[in-house]
Amino acid sequence: MERKCSSCASEIWYIKAKGLCYKCYPLVQKIEAVRKWDKNNASTMVPISGINEQTLTYIAKLKEFEEVKKRIIQQYEQRLSSYKKLFSDEVVDGLDLEYMFRKFSVLLANGNKDRWHLFHGYANNFSHEFDNDQRKFIYNQLLTILINRRFKLNWTRIYQDR
Repeated sequence: MERKCSSCASEIWYIKAKGLCYKCYPLVQKIEAVRKWDKNNASTMVPISGINEQTLTYIAKLKEFEEVKKRIIQQYEQRLSSYKKLFSDEVVDGLDLEYMFRKFSVLLANGNKDRWHLFHGYANNFSHEFDNDQRKFIYNQLLTILINRRFKLNWTRIYQDR
């Protein structure tokens, strides 16, 4: 029996269903549900956690429905990508680490945009001061913190450029 998630390749998280771990399975289910949404067919417009019936009705009335749907899927896929990155053997370079620290700066800045760039320009330092194993260790520890935060859709990103 396969003990590795078919999406993120985790051997740590238990397999829930369809060869997917308990972290990936709900996201894949949501992606599949959103892909099926057809505003011309009410039976496909099934609410999912994070998107209640009222929100779904509003989204269905938008002329940019397909674009909003695409952006919702992108956010779920980005979350899946984080899981894959955690268990990958890819090289973590200084820019990956700088980007991860930027994510934390944004989360902890409480809206103060001046603090978003605390680690801007550190990529070169990270690349020269740490070898790949050290960068990977730091990156994975920070990523684990992000992964274990409650995931919520970012509605600002979904509705941007409207």
